[in-house]
Amino acid sequence: MDKEMQRNMLLAVVLSILIMIAWTHFFAPKPSEQPQKQRESAVRVYEETPEPEEIEPIAELPAPEDLAGARDVVVEMPHMIATFTTLGGRLTSLRLPEYRSKRGGDVELVPQDQDGQWPLSLAFHDAAFGAATENFIYDCALFVPTNERLRGLVDELRQCADRVSASLEANELRHQLNFCLPQSEGSEDLRWVVLAVASAENTGAAEADSLQKRVERLSHSKVLVFSHQMTAQLRLVKAFVFDPEEFSFDMYAVFRNTSDRLLSLGSGQASYSIQWLPGLESSETATKYDELLGVYLVEKDFGQKPIRKLKETREFPEQLTWIGLKRKYFFVALEPGSGLMRAVMEPLGQKEELVKIRLDMLPTQLEPGAMAANHLRLCVGPMLRDVLESFGPGFNQVINFGFFDIFGKMLLAALLWFNKYVQNYGLAIILLTIVVRVGLFPLNQKSYKSMKEMQALQPKVTELREKHKKNPQEMNRKMMELYRTHKVNPMGGCLPIAFQMPIFIALFQALRYAVELRGAEFLWITDLSEPDRLFTLTVPINLPINLLPLLVIAAMVIQQKMTPMAAGGQSEAQQKMMQYMPIIFGFLFYSMPSGLTVYFLVSTVLGLVQQYFVQKAA
Repeated sequence: MDKEMQRNMLLAVVLSILIMIAWTHFFAPKPSEQPQKQRESAVRVYEETPEPEEIEPIAELPAPEDLAGARDVVVEMPHMIATFTTLGGRLTSLRLPEYRSKRGGDVELVPQDQDGQWPLSLAFHDAAFGAATENFIYDCALFVPTNERLRGLVDELRQCADRVSASLEANELRHQLNFCLPQSEGSEDLRWVVLAVASAENTGAAEADSLQKRVERLSHSKVLVFSHQMTAQLRLVKAFVFDPEEFSFDMYAVFRNTSDRLLSLGSGQASYSIQWLPGLESSETATKYDELLGVYLVEKDFGQKPIRKLKETREFPEQLTWIGLKRKYFFVALEPGSGLMRAVMEPLGQKEELVKIRLDMLPTQLEPGAMAANHLRLCVGPMLRDVLESFGPGFNQVINFGFFDIFGKMLLAALLWFNKYVQNYGLAIILLTIVVRVGLFPLNQKSYKSMKEMQALQPKVTELREKHKKNPQEMNRKMMELYRTHKVNPMGGCLPIAFQMPIFIALFQALRYAVELRGAEFLWITDLSEPDRLFTLTVPINLPINLLPLLVIAAMVIQQKMTPMAAGGQSEAQQKMMQYMPIIFGFLFYSMPSGLTVYFLVSTVLGLVQQYFVQKAA
């Protein structure tokens, strides 16, 4: 085989891998910039009454309580374990028990040790509240499906659902259910939560739920209720509803007017905000590819942006469908229901990856004895296709493999299909590699044959170079005539490689970011998303010994041995350079996921087999 062609082929592969790595850094998908659509100023009114001349402001809140009495409340579900504190009803921990963190324990989504900055806190903007944050301790109660009070309310609600019209708007439906659902002594806060759940408007991406469907879901859910009498006029109930079958849970902020006067929450500005801060905890030890990104969907337009590049506050219109954060494998999204005024993503500044997401809610007026409620769905968990699709349209865009996203998702779908039958992702990668090699067989065959033809012309090429070495232009002209005479394309060995690059880059992205490979075992490999570390040498330095990259080096050395080398000083210099190629490849794959290295190793071995038969047939 022509040594120059071999050099070109290997250089093309090396450059392709370097381009592939650089691509992920410099050509990541750009966020979609959403136009700021004009907003209509609106006031949410739950009961139609003439506007009074004066609206009584809410009385000043009492001084902060002694906060030492705060306690934690844990809600355990199959897919998540959530811990709340009664101080502000905030979320202090959200663990995924089905996934292990590389740092020990379950995967944790809530950043820890952040000086009391916890997600799902409320911030009050109107001076009428008399406070800026929930700096008070809530009364708290956790209701499980077998609880008599919850079960009784659900049974009553089920009967009410058969008597009211399903086509009513949320506030009118709540009004009718309020009269239908009997008062329950000692469970009034829970009763108002049940009313809020039954009459909540659907979030943007969720399927439309019938009242009966909501009732049935509530019948097997856990309901965590925080309540606090903020003033003599206003009671705040903050509730979380957990469905055991879902990777999501719902939050309801319910404000009740306990006075005999009309109250106003917000006047020309947001009444209050629901906040997620200060980011998303990393579960990986190698944080290079575990970057924190802000993600969002405005109507049907998806966008994402690295938080470290978020230098100023970003505002999103009320048409926002959902907004959230993601890392390499896990994400969280906040999906508001009706009542959203705007959403804001704000860098906190202390560190590059600390951020606050704020949902500002529209002003609200409350009739005496009435309630106002806002609904928020929190979608959390691993970036699995089935999980994302269960959340609704648009969520599957959170999985994004860059420029070759379509190819990447097709290859990942094929990998999952193979795993369904072999029940091992290592074997699935091998089968996928075989399919890819079979699909690319004609291109590879053409490449090998072209190189073989170039090898046959090598003596004449060498003769032309020697004869016209002082006249490069004449040498090139004679060589092109030689190629035309023998119908040989000098680029025939490289072009097939160029056609394969989109597939290789897409597969690289898919295997590197596939959460399915995280923790997957194969032979001696304990985690296909990490290098296949056998052991670590501690003397003289800490050096992990990874077997797969060493096998890649061995396979490439065999490939070089199978390739005949041309003689001559120039070829000897090139040969010396090419001897380092296996080491370069071994270095490139030493820190890559072992699943990707398995693919490259198997593909190289299959290439050796194909090359052997091409040479044998010549």
